[in-house]
Amino acid sequence: MKRSLRVPLVAVLLLAGVGGLCAAWYLSSRRALDAELRILEQGAAQTAAERERTVAENLSRRLAELLRNESQRPYYHYQNLYHDPKGASQGLSVVPSPLANGPGHPLLLAHFQIDADARVTLPTLNEELNELNAPDASEQFAIRDLLSSAAEETRAAAAPHIETLEKQVASNRATQLRIATLEARLAASQAATIVPQKKAPLPEQKLEARVNTTIDPDVLQQNVQSNTIYRSLKSKQTPPRIVAPPSAPPVAIRSTDLQWQTLAIGGKSRLVALRAVVTPTETLVQGLLTTIADGAKIEGAEMHPAAAGSVIEGTGWRARLDPLEEIAAIHAQQARSRARFQRVFFSVCGVLLAVVAGVVWILQRVETLAIDRARFAATAAHELRTPLASLRLYSDLIAEADDNSARDRYAREIASQTERLGRVVANVLEVTRLERGTFALKPHPGEIGLLVEECVARLRPQMEAAHCRIDLDVASDLPPVSFDPDALHHVVDNLVDNAEKFSRDVEDRSISVAVAPEKGGVAITVSDRGPGLPEDLLRDPRPFRRANTSSTAPAGLGLGLFLVHRIVRGHGGALRSVRKPEGGASVQVFLPAFYGP
Repeated sequence: MKRSLRVPLVAVLLLAGVGGLCAAWYLSSRRALDAELRILEQGAAQTAAERERTVAENLSRRLAELLRNESQRPYYHYQNLYHDPKGASQGLSVVPSPLANGPGHPLLLAHFQIDADARVTLPTLNEELNELNAPDASEQFAIRDLLSSAAEETRAAAAPHIETLEKQVASNRATQLRIATLEARLAASQAATIVPQKKAPLPEQKLEARVNTTIDPDVLQQNVQSNTIYRSLKSKQTPPRIVAPPSAPPVAIRSTDLQWQTLAIGGKSRLVALRAVVTPTETLVQGLLTTIADGAKIEGAEMHPAAAGSVIEGTGWRARLDPLEEIAAIHAQQARSRARFQRVFFSVCGVLLAVVAGVVWILQRVETLAIDRARFAATAAHELRTPLASLRLYSDLIAEADDNSARDRYAREIASQTERLGRVVANVLEVTRLERGTFALKPHPGEIGLLVEECVARLRPQMEAAHCRIDLDVASDLPPVSFDPDALHHVVDNLVDNAEKFSRDVEDRSISVAVAPEKGGVAITVSDRGPGLPEDLLRDPRPFRRANTSSTAPAGLGLGLFLVHRIVRGHGGALRSVRKPEGGASVQVFLPAFYGP
């Protein structure tokens, strides 16, 4: 029978429906994930911009406060040792600088001072007295060497401030000289008069340079000779004499305010603060080396002297917070979400495909069973109609025959057709019992050789009437075997009947039945000279499955071999095919000795 297109059509419709649902689910989920990613990226960019502005504002405030405070610092704090003019000690005394242990500010790397010879000194280092060096002297030496490599450039950057101070000092000296000349002339003119006049006070001279401090000359000398004084005081030797004229005026130390500048130090742009200091003995450049360098990160933001980003007020620098790292983390999280979604998606799709496959399989199975049952009904009708027609024919012939020999022959035909009809009905009943689960074997020990002889003797007249010779060979040394006699009758009957049906088109229609001992049991072998049986038919016998389904094939329901297989397996045995050189089909049934279900 031809199969209908209903199952393929249902399979296509189910696959299309499930595929459409899965595709819609996948696309909608992907769009949702993409939209969520865009929102997260925008949020990360906005958060980075806000944090960037916050970092720039905090740095602007902190640097402005730092610059204001450090501009008030006395110049002598930039020495390792200094004499404090406001200290409690009288006479010769020096103390370590407040900066001797480091700047103490998170944005500062070092305070430094550069003299006219471009020699760099740090308040944390004392090259003459190593015991006064800071605990991290190695790091401080590295910073000093770094600054020394750019000392000339640093002094050049502060040159305008130095020049301004020097001009103001020179102008102040000229002014003082003119004042002294005028005072001398005034004193001479007053001496020639009789009436002395009160000396008018001179107007105070305002200088453009800011005077950080005014100190006595001996204080200046102690700061210049601080190391010598320290060694003398420590060794209790006679300290050097600091001699200053009693009438010497105080010494003014002039300096500019610290100003931010960007210098290339160590091959990298860095933010420094510089000021010029002019004393009576030397001209100095003092400054602050900050932690702000090109590419440095502060609070997560990168520092650059001229690039995109938020401006750090008063410095010319910008803080840039790149959201790429946060966006990369968002992408990684989204990748994990996508991978998780894909696992769920493919799992659900796999389950749905399995369900569709199961439904299609069930429909295919139902259709196969329907086709098998329809084929069974048609074949059963044919199988039953043929013997019934023969019975009616031979019954009529017996009624009309006058010859006793003819009546005997017709009677044997009726018996043969009745046997065939009974075998068909018995097979159908046994398969029905198997499907319902009511089929039960009742094995008990017996002579299996005698049972096979009875079966062959009962079948022999029918086989001879079909011109099919049947040979029987029963060994004499058969071991005892437990079997169900009725079930084994079905086995032998079906195997012999199949051998007869499938050898009708060959010249040698002989059938051989052999019963022989096997290791652990007994083997019953039924052989013919027909075309043979396919191997898969014996490996997996199924109901309604036939070796030859062509229109010229012998009639049959396709139940015999299936029934044999189930009965043999119920005895704990095996059904197998034995190859013979002369060809044909050779089916062997192996039954174990004393098997008990």
